[in-house]
Amino acid sequence: MHPRHLRWRLVRRMPGVAQGEFLSLSRGTGFDLVNLSPYQAGDDVRLIDWHASARSGELQVRHLQEDRDLTCWIIADLSASQDAGLGPDNKRALLLSSASVIVGSIAQHGNRLGLWIDDGSTRSAAMLPARTGRAQAVRILSQLHAHKAPSPARPSDLLRLFTQLSSSLKRRSLVIVLSDFLSQPQAPADWKPRLAALATRHDLILVHLEDPSEWQLPQAGSFVVEDAETGEQLWVDGDDKAFRDRYAAAIDAERATVHRALQASGARWLTLQTGQDPMRTIAHWLRRQSRRRVT
Repeated sequence: MHPRHLRWRLVRRMPGVAQGEFLSLSRGTGFDLVNLSPYQAGDDVRLIDWHASARSGELQVRHLQEDRDLTCWIIADLSASQDAGLGPDNKRALLLSSASVIVGSIAQHGNRLGLWIDDGSTRSAAMLPARTGRAQAVRILSQLHAHKAPSPARPSDLLRLFTQLSSSLKRRSLVIVLSDFLSQPQAPADWKPRLAALATRHDLILVHLEDPSEWQLPQAGSFVVEDAETGEQLWVDGDDKAFRDRYAAAIDAERATVHRALQASGARWLTLQTGQDPMRTIAHWLRRQSRRRVT
């Protein structure tokens, strides 16, 4: 398949049934409540509001208006861990290319798009309110590419990030989080409840960024490794097979724990790895999502 054809298909799938035309990353009824009125013969019984009926003592029917606008927030984890790894590419480059695909697809048909950058600081490192238009898409991509992690680096704090998002994003939105979901102060079990709470209020999609080069140690020799976020250094004997086995086991356990937390959050999620084409991977993921909705 030619890349141009793939991009056309992806762009058509992602912007959403916000306009009722195509498959969408967004899901839900797509309607807002306008008012309530007493039930009359011929009204759709599925629109009866039983809570309001119980309060008023007579049947009340909801009147709905189609919500044709989509508000999407891009949440970008640009902490120092995105620069870790031994390969030619890193998670930061993967985040930027993935964000370009998403922004180019969502920011169409009048959809509002906002940006929240987190780099380990106590507050958002950058926040652009959700707006429409091509200029907004350009601002978001420019902000992402221009952002530099603070020096000295600060460790990720996903518990704080998800708490701040829950209190700041008032209107139900499509929220797309781009992160490696590695948080130095906490284990996944600590931030999972906050993530689950965010998923109950918003249509939440998690893009889990991974760099396989982080899982592999040099084949032999002694070397010093440094934690990208804390600066902690460790001398490693690469010829020690027992150490290599323990390291591989720890990496596998960490990945499994993160995957279980993402799965248990109730959000939709996909994994992107360095070396993959984000456009193609997201397109395949969307196809699988559409098949699940049909079945």
